[in-house]
Amino acid sequence: MQKQNNKNKENVCYLNKKQAQNYAPFLIVLILVLISTYFLHNLILPILLGCMFTLVLFPFYKKVCSFKISHVLASFIVTLTFMIFILIPITFSIITGTNIALEQISKYRENNNAVSTSMFEKVQTSILKTTINQKTKELLKISDSRLKLVIKNSLISIEEILNRIFKTLIKQIPQALLAVMVILLTIFFGLINGEKVVEFIRKITPLPDNKREALFQIIYHACYSVIFVSIVLGIIQSLVMALACAVTGVKAILFICLLTFIASFVPTIGTAPISICIILYFLVAGQIWQSVVFTFSAVLIGTIDNVMRPYLLKTGVNLHPYLTLIFVIGAVSVIGFFGLFFGPIVACILSCSIKLFLDADNTEIEKI
Repeated sequence: MQKQNNKNKENVCYLNKKQAQNYAPFLIVLILVLISTYFLHNLILPILLGCMFTLVLFPFYKKVCSFKISHVLASFIVTLTFMIFILIPITFSIITGTNIALEQISKYRENNNAVSTSMFEKVQTSILKTTINQKTKELLKISDSRLKLVIKNSLISIEEILNRIFKTLIKQIPQALLAVMVILLTIFFGLINGEKVVEFIRKITPLPDNKREALFQIIYHACYSVIFVSIVLGIIQSLVMALACAVTGVKAILFICLLTFIASFVPTIGTAPISICIILYFLVAGQIWQSVVFTFSAVLIGTIDNVMRPYLLKTGVNLHPYLTLIFVIGAVSVIGFFGLFFGPIVACILSCSIKLFLDADNTEIEKI
């Protein structure tokens, strides 16, 4: 009996030692990652975003490598292409659009101080002449002077809010350029060494083979759906909005396209608030045909999003719109603009991972 107990104790000790050896590499790497995160906390978001772009661009990198060129040159070509067609246009649009908006606000303020007929009075005059205004006055039983004061205060508040937002964006331009450089460097070196890093992560991840591979697929499809699909659809929707602006003679085309592109990343809501505001503005100003054009563009944008998104995501992971929207709002409130990317990715990985680990027999990704 004593020998049996000693043998059982030896087996237990052996199993505990073996388990510790299995988990030790993963724990060591996790500790090092946490320390590195502390050192690089100001750059961690661009680095992670660069890693996500690397995952999406890796198939294109492999195709370039198939032409029998060096890995370094292939990575340089893919990174340069991504920079020219994606990062530079987005960065240029943000900087230029912000500057244009600030110039317009500055001009409006100068006109307001120098001329008796200010921007506010012009807008008020347009609103007071419309049929909508007459019905509003009858419904609310409000005088012209009172309504004029309400309109003026509302316009001043909107101007102050926009001015604060754009000044904040201007201050963040150097930080944005640094983030762009970090993203490009992460993509360049990530494409070259990505396979080695992924293989290393596979080895130290303490999960069964089927669960580990399924988790890797979840992460890849989440990045693909958010990064690639959202950027493609955002560009298409921005082009539709630019065409509507060109037809109606709206001058701030670049700024409106920028807002459309950013809003396209927000699930469920999307670009609807922008289209509604522009349509209401033209209706209030009495410019009916312009409002009809933007109404048609809004319907077209919605159709494109509803038709093309499921087609592009046919190999990816679908997520409930409410859950995605909540994660986007939460992520944006915590980390700002990057939350548009990380919010839906984290929501997708979390939801699919819970489903994966709760279902013992699940070895493939299923649509949620």
